[in-house]
Amino acid sequence: GLNRAQAAFRAAEQQVAAAEADFELATATLKRYQDLLEKRSVSPQEFDEVAARSRAATARREMARAGLDQARAAVAQATTLFEYTRIRAPFDALVTERHVDPGTLATPGMPLLALEDTQRFRLEVSVSERDIGVVHLQAPIPLTLIGILPAHALLGAFFTATSMIGFIAGAGIIVRNSIILVDFIELRRRQGMSLADAVVDAGAVRFRPMLLTAAAVVVGASVILFDPIFQGLAISLMAGEVASTLLSRMAVPVLYYLSESA
Repeated sequence: GLNRAQAAFRAAEQQVAAAEADFELATATLKRYQDLLEKRSVSPQEFDEVAARSRAATARREMARAGLDQARAAVAQATTLFEYTRIRAPFDALVTERHVDPGTLATPGMPLLALEDTQRFRLEVSVSERDIGVVHLQAPIPLTLIGILPAHALLGAFFTATSMIGFIAGAGIIVRNSIILVDFIELRRRQGMSLADAVVDAGAVRFRPMLLTAAAVVVGASVILFDPIFQGLAISLMAGEVASTLLSRMAVPVLYYLSESA
């Protein structure tokens, strides 16, 4: 398998390193003995022994290098075989069962994996009546496009990635305004006010904080309105906040009234 081939390659690398070290030591020893032989400090027999050890070290180095080349070729072959055993499914799926380990050589007819096509599943979720208020808190988010898209067209600006960032950033402020309205409606109902009166009162009383928030966003974003890069961000924040403030004042109370009176 691929793991065994890689282990053999690492062992061959260690053998080559050891053989190279022996070869360098034998070469240095042979050169030193050559100098000593010229000075007649050693006998020819001693020099011949050192030369024989040097030739043996050279042979061991060549053998280690050849073994490294063979191990490298074995790794390449095992990698190729491993690639052949991989499965590229033509659909998105979940692996529910695995019958073989990674790196195992597969044979024809061997079961490998069990896949489940996720496109055949459909998830249905029921929402409790007490949580329905949380659901329609995000209803005003698409209303920002009523202001964002015409504003881009009027200013001759393209809807860019920064425009999308502004749309996403404005969504958090819009949801906060919805929470303010719904929380005030529920507060008035706990105080004994009827549903219709609480809805009307929330739209009138809480409109000022929503308007101040929108004004702060418009003033802050106007600084980068004419920036060539962040113009889309400013347009999305300014136009989206203005449109959502005006429309969510009516949309959120009406949706709350319809859901509670149904």
